Amino acid sequence: MKKLSYGMCMLAVILFITGCTGKTSEEREAKKEKVHNMYVDGLSNKLSPQFKYFFEDYLTSIHYKVLQKADSAVYATSYAAEESGSMTYYELKDESVEELYEELVSSKEPSKIFAEILRRMPEERKPLSAKEAGLPEITYEKGRGLSIFTQKGSENFSLEELSAMEPLSDNLIFQLLVSNEDNLLIEIEDVDKGKYVFLFSKQDFSKHATIEETEKDMAKAYADGKLSDFDSLFEKVGSKGEYETFVPGSPIVFDKTKRTVANINEEDLLSKDGKLVYLNGASPGEGEQKLVSLESYLTNPNQPGETFEIDGKAIAK
Repeated sequence: MKKLSYGMCMLAVILFITGCTGKTSEEREAKKEKVHNMYVDGLSNKLSPQFKYFFEDYLTSIHYKVLQKADSAVYATSYAAEESGSMTYYELKDESVEELYEELVSSKEPSKIFAEILRRMPEERKPLSAKEAGLPEITYEKGRGLSIFTQKGSENFSLEELSAMEPLSDNLIFQLLVSNEDNLLIEIEDVDKGKYVFLFSKQDFSKHATIEETEKDMAKAYADGKLSDFDSLFEKVGSKGEYETFVPGSPIVFDKTKRTVANINEEDLLSKDGKLVYLNGASPGEGEQKLVSLESYLTNPNQPGETFEIDGKAIAK
């Protein structure tokens, strides 16, 4: 599943200018240096909420934010199942993000400092136990399966129970996506078979469901009411809340009225608040960019939306 950022217009520009290429590695590095200096020179000295989200998102790489506190965020790191392994958590303070940003924009060598910041990121993270984080303790043991301990109970899931339909291989990656007072959601990636399975579960494990992450399987589970026991995992999206999804920015969107699933195309991006879709936002190019409402995207994609321009020559001046 794609991890997406909130500031879509900002994301478009950054993805574009950091995606500049050259014929040789030296040319690419030279252009990358120029772009970093050019872009950082134009940044505000004050970290806006929108850019803070993007900057924090970039610094945390593929890790999922599973808990937002008043002055920090808690992330879950995905792990590959070998002989055994456990989900780990860490906390990143808002103050740390702001200090790193200040260090970046005040530097005369932004590219060098940015690389240094990324190298130092493990030092900025405060490791947390599952108990300290108030999140599930998730452990995989080869031959035993996935063990989950929460404040309301514990359960062990064998690979057969997690497989949904087709049996899973041993080459798996686990990621906690959502955990709230009532429910939790874990994504299981089968690397060998190139498929994903969702494990929906109550925190007390009184009910659970495993669904393969395909439009067909998700649509059937949603239409049949198989996911209704896990309503608290879903967030309303769209201008009127007529759609819902279970991970901010997820490409899987559910139509509450029709009880159907509508996927966001891989080349497009859904905003974190679920109201807008950025057409071709996954890898934007130069020229006119277009944002449309989620409703228009799903019902009438040709309807006019908001536009803005990416002009590489103007940026490079």
